[in-house]
Amino acid sequence: MFERVPEAGVLDVLAKEGVGCIAFTPLAQGLLTNRYLEGIPADSRASKPHGFLKRKDIDERRLNQVRALSEVAKKRGQSLAQMALAWVLRHPQMTSALIGASRVEQIEQNCCEPHIELTSRFRSELLNLLDPDPNHVSTSFVERQNLTMRMSMRRFTRLTNGFSKKIDNHAHMVAIHFMHYNFARVHKTLRVTPAMEAGLSEHVWSLEEIVLMLN
Repeated sequence: MFERVPEAGVLDVLAKEGVGCIAFTPLAQGLLTNRYLEGIPADSRASKPHGFLKRKDIDERRLNQVRALSEVAKKRGQSLAQMALAWVLRHPQMTSALIGASRVEQIEQNCCEPHIELTSRFRSELLNLLDPDPNHVSTSFVERQNLTMRMSMRRFTRLTNGFSKKIDNHAHMVAIHFMHYNFARVHKTLRVTPAMEAGLSEHVWSLEEIVLMLN
């Protein structure tokens, strides 16, 4: 509900090509649940130093927005999490949603009647709550991501352009670059590697481990 970029064209392309899509963190790391309605719990994800959901992301304006969404969910006879899933799954291109449950009861609660139809009245009410206030829109995050991507690509170009004219060798270098970025490089914002944050690895990989995979 907070990240609606796919609605700006991606879903149309998927429909045209007959391809499905899976929503990642449709509950916004727990923010679109009842977990944060009264603030940030001491044992929550946002209270920890690592992870995608940061304490600074949950300001009073965001909390008020979440509380307003929760009130709409109550009128629909749903929990906030169930309504958030219904919002994502209303698109026929969405084949599934990864809710990231850590307990069985979370699955039971979140998957209970998520397909209650979103009428035009409720969609209009939700859009009024979700559309950003122009006075609070910031492009700093996108600008930082663009800078990171450009710098990473320039380093990649400098280190690999002309490494070899053979496509097989170039494919190997591309694979090494992405393996190093996700498995061997600790990111400052995460304090772990992306692979460890995603639960795909339990340690920081060495270059030796990555090279051995090529054989």
